[in-house]
Amino acid sequence: MNCPDCGYEFDPARGLQCPRCGTRLDCEGVSCGDCGGCSGLFFRS
Repeated sequence: MNCPDCGYEFDPARGLQCPRCGTRLDCEGVSCGDCGGCSGLFFRS
């Protein structure tokens, strides 16, 4: 997923904080399809 602030691509499964700029995202601001942080147990309906 790409950070909305700096555009850096990172793996949200390791946490929703951008390792480049430090922006912390929350689940309300990130759609499930963009995040991919859930390990396939949950699917958007």
